[in-house]
Amino acid sequence: MSRARTLRCVVVLALGALAGCGVEPVADSLELPGELQGVVSDTITGEPLIGAEVRVDGAGDAAITDERGVYHLSVHAGAHTLRISDDTSFALERRGVLVRGGTMTTSDVALFPRAPSEAQVERQLARLEAGRARRDDPSDPALRPAARAMLLGEVPFPSLGAATVGATSGDVGGARAALGAPPATIRIWRRSIDGAAASCSGRIDVIPFDDYVKGVLPHEWIASWHAESLRAGSLAIRTYSWRWINAGGKYDCADLDDTTSSQVYRDDRLAVTDAAVDATSGQGIVSGASLVSGEYSAENGSPTALGVVDDLCAGRSLAGHGRGMCQWGSQRWALDGKSHEWIATHYYPDSAISGGAPAEPPPATPPPVTPPPPAVVDADGDGSPAGADCDDSDATRAPGAVEVCGNAHDEDCDGVDRSCPAYVPDGGAGGPASAADGAVSDGRPRAADVEGCSIAHAGGGGGRAALFVIVGLAAVAGMRRRRRP
Repeated sequence: MSRARTLRCVVVLALGALAGCGVEPVADSLELPGELQGVVSDTITGEPLIGAEVRVDGAGDAAITDERGVYHLSVHAGAHTLRISDDTSFALERRGVLVRGGTMTTSDVALFPRAPSEAQVERQLARLEAGRARRDDPSDPALRPAARAMLLGEVPFPSLGAATVGATSGDVGGARAALGAPPATIRIWRRSIDGAAASCSGRIDVIPFDDYVKGVLPHEWIASWHAESLRAGSLAIRTYSWRWINAGGKYDCADLDDTTSSQVYRDDRLAVTDAAVDATSGQGIVSGASLVSGEYSAENGSPTALGVVDDLCAGRSLAGHGRGMCQWGSQRWALDGKSHEWIATHYYPDSAISGGAPAEPPPATPPPVTPPPPAVVDADGDGSPAGADCDDSDATRAPGAVEVCGNAHDEDCDGVDRSCPAYVPDGGAGGPASAADGAVSDGRPRAADVEGCSIAHAGGGGGRAALFVIVGLAAVAGMRRRRRP
């Protein structure tokens, strides 16, 4: 067999073995590392940010942008979350960055400055308004017919059912519980990603409702503005979205899209705008039995297109359609000390804030706990509990026990050992012996009172005999001493 034929046979056998083990002979590109790069820039100026840090969750070291604002990372294939930070900007979290093995993926990022000038904010809002000219455009061919009819005013938006509030502008929270729970999710056509012309032919994301609001607020408002302005903006954004969900959606397969035709949605998140959405979770703006339009524009003037006199916007040029909430006005009123509830209801006539989770009742004060009585322990079974018994291992020692004098024990637990009384010779007070414990009725101790003593008595006779024996022994001892030489 030739060498070439032998080599072919070896290759065939090797491939067969790999196939038999379920191993693909060609490496899957997803098993290879991927390359991720992009440019980090300033949202308003568009200038590259030098020295910004870019991290990928679960990856190793961070990348630092160069003099062109470019970062580069090698990461494993799959979906990643990027975290980008810069000393002068709000840190940003970007979700769902898909990296394919063996290829280069580009993901450019724009960070919003923490302290933009008023002129810079004016330019940003003007840029946003240029796109908003297409918002809710009834000529959009992708609209479903019912949505187009509502935008043209041919049919009304559906109401919420029974009358929800009977409030005037500024009457905050007139019917906070009447709106009910917000939608759990929202269907978003990602038109900015795939560019599809028809909603059902493109990518549709089903997103938790408040997470959607978090993905809109930093791209429709000004992230550096006062917290009450951001909260008011979250109310307008949520109400606009809620109203379209309640109406069945703008498109055949989606409630809204992610462009300025509806509201700009991206997978980027900022902590400061997330906090504003959380602060108003579940709340919407209602008027009568309906959700308000939730419209907003940069500068609505005074009076607004809805007839609202706006003192802080009086005399200012109109920048937008003039309906609903004035974005600049929301910031000015917040700096003037007004709350987001006041700001929101100020811009929509006869409205109130409704919905949201009810306040949790204060915890009930628990009743006082009476400790159980201590368990009765009587180890020696003498009828006295251990707490009162001076020796719970000896049944002869307990309160009320017979006290024996002079034995160095405290039988009756009174704290002392009773001393024995002095011996009284015969001739003392006479009379029969008493049966009482410790009593001496005849002037002399009884045997029980002279424990350990060799002298006892029984009617006095035993004592005299013992005395005679002692005297006799003493006399005999004296005689023996006198007989010794």
